[in-house]
Amino acid sequence: MKSIIKLFIFVTLCFSSYSRTITVGTHYSPPWSDGKCFGAEIDIIKEAFSYSNISVRCKYFSYARLVRSFINKEIDFASPITKFDGDVVKAFYSDNFIPYVDVALGLKNQTISVNDLSQFNIVAYQGAKNYLGDKYVFAISKSPSYFETSDRDSQLEMLKSQRVELIVGEKNIMINLASKIIKKDVYTNVVLKKWDIRAASYDKELIESFNKGLKIMKKKNRIKEIFKKFNIIH
Repeated sequence: MKSIIKLFIFVTLCFSSYSRTITVGTHYSPPWSDGKCFGAEIDIIKEAFSYSNISVRCKYFSYARLVRSFINKEIDFASPITKFDGDVVKAFYSDNFIPYVDVALGLKNQTISVNDLSQFNIVAYQGAKNYLGDKYVFAISKSPSYFETSDRDSQLEMLKSQRVELIVGEKNIMINLASKIIKKDVYTNVVLKKWDIRAASYDKELIESFNKGLKIMKKKNRIKEIFKKFNIIH
């Protein structure tokens, strides 16, 4: 009888370890995360955790709501989270694995400076003024028209209809969506910020497990392979 009990406990512990599932908070941002728990960022997260027998379910938010949900401890792991937001609650961070770059894109192939933004009608992502620095804030304060929205599709519709001349957002996300909505090339007119974006958690051990998986993936060249699969532009 004792041997049967021991076996039962052993099997239960093994199964529990193998089947641990965490909730990852993220947001709709193809090709990084497509809204259905797939994409370059999500595939990296899932594979990195798989080396520690941790499976992932995704919960999608706007970025502002993602931060609120993380602060309120409604999710186990959040990606992406800027240190600007995570430091407020003393989060633990992953190693860097997401090359996010904020740019201003337009239908014309031209090169401009941040100061030149003052000449254009612009729509940006919600909160851009809080993240892109003083030069950006000064320039857009003189713009003939400046608007922020969390709806990326509407940004691209405004560019398509020429209601604005530039859109501000993450390079790979906006190019990916432009191929579906505008169906013509858009061009990077100016690079605004190269982000040090990471995932974050309140659970230090969870971050350590994730970073361990990332190191394995980097040695196996898996991250580059995933970026190639999803046409990530560096």
